[in-house]
Amino acid sequence: LFSLLVLGLAGYCVDAIGIYPEAGFLVFTSVWTFIVLAYLLVTPMYYPQMHNRWVVVGSESVTMIFWW
Repeated sequence: LFSLLVLGLAGYCVDAIGIYPEAGFLVFTSVWTFIVLAYLLVTPMYYPQMHNRWVVVGSESVTMIFWW
């Protein structure tokens, strides 16, 4: 929910004001979060052979660093 809100607000800022690095990074972080969330939700249910706990730990760590 928070990522969707940030994506909408950052997208509006990019559209209204123009692209600047902070808004671009927020858009990237939101899209990255959706990609990681899709991996975390889809692989255990439909592709269990592709689900790796170290990939989960790594992707969650990178996402946490991006949001911090």
